[in-house]
Amino acid sequence: MASALVLGATGMTGRKLVAELLASPHIAKVQVVGRRKAGENERQAWPNQEKLVETIVNFDKLDEAKDAFAGHDVGYCCLGTTRADAGSAEAFVKIDYAIPLQAAKMFKENGKGDQHYMLVTASGSNASSMFLYPRTKGELERDVQALGFSRLTILRPGLLDYRPDPRPSRRAWEEYAAPVVSFLAPRSGIIGVGLLGRAMRLLTEDWLAARAGGRTASEAGVRVLENAAILDVAERK
Repeated sequence: MASALVLGATGMTGRKLVAELLASPHIAKVQVVGRRKAGENERQAWPNQEKLVETIVNFDKLDEAKDAFAGHDVGYCCLGTTRADAGSAEAFVKIDYAIPLQAAKMFKENGKGDQHYMLVTASGSNASSMFLYPRTKGELERDVQALGFSRLTILRPGLLDYRPDPRPSRRAWEEYAAPVVSFLAPRSGIIGVGLLGRAMRLLTEDWLAARAGGRTASEAGVRVLENAAILDVAERK
């Protein structure tokens, strides 16, 4: 069985992913790295918590936590914010680019053999964009690709639908956007965070099965999944 590392486990996407990984019979250990421990509300839907290991870190001194990054087969980065929530463009770039890139480097440097890294960015990510949000996401994609993972999956979801779960920092426009986008662009524009977490778990199990069967060459390289493709994976029977 495999060991998994998750960054951003207390966010809405991350907590769904952790629940999926803890429930998977193919995952023996789920190492969570974050700035705080998961609270009761976040942990209540997590099964098999004996497989869970939490490490609290200071993201300004992430290199001091390298032991938490060692020996994993699969890594996931679900870190992300907005400029408004971060408070400034500089803080946004730190959270959405600098910290995720450093974490990916540490996962690569301290890993073992074939590794699969999954990076959640956003629809429209583009390193050449004139706008801060898509440009930052695109630059992160570009620079994580340059690290040379044996397998890298980039997931570009559209609008994240948190319903029916409450989101502490949910913005007013999201209350109206979710049903509108669900109607106008149900495949390309929106995805439930539960489905996103399920898709990542299924992609993990596909890769682990290929590795066990000696088919890692077929699962090598970079794969970019847009919103509709993520839904296709998540909705598999």
